[in-house]
Amino acid sequence: MPASSSKLVGFLFIIFSILCFGLFTYIDAEEPAIVRWFVFFLAVAFLFLAASPSSRRQSMIFYADEEGLYFPIHPRYGFAFKIKGWLFVSWKQVGVIRVGKTMDGSGVLLALQITDEEIDRGFPNSPLERKLLKRPIRKQGFFEIAFVNSFQNNEDVVQKLNEMKITY
Repeated sequence: MPASSSKLVGFLFIIFSILCFGLFTYIDAEEPAIVRWFVFFLAVAFLFLAASPSSRRQSMIFYADEEGLYFPIHPRYGFAFKIKGWLFVSWKQVGVIRVGKTMDGSGVLLALQITDEEIDRGFPNSPLERKLLKRPIRKQGFFEIAFVNSFQNNEDVVQKLNEMKITY
């Protein structure tokens, strides 16, 4: 999530909390107590979410350096922001980097020459999705992964990654 979006989410949580506190004080005393306490609980919950840094934490998609690309390994279940480790893919294992269209929209597509075990570790949902969609997991020996709606400017990301790939 871009930094501007995470700030907006935090701001919205504060607004919802204020609205719920206002509604709590506005609710007539003749209303059932459960209604009042439910609204109060919502106000406290939104306030907690606004104050919690994990609700605004930007998710790590991958990072690149002179060695190659590093993809976070998340637990199969649980919170997405907990990282168990990293899947390293050297620049020699990176094929075509391009902007492309998928059924979810436009995004950055990476072709990676990685093993089935690495696919299972780094991208645990991808083989199942590809099996359900009846599409091959590999194209000409490369595993292709798409990052849709992940970056503000896909072309800039592709250009920078291609520059790094050529340089290193």
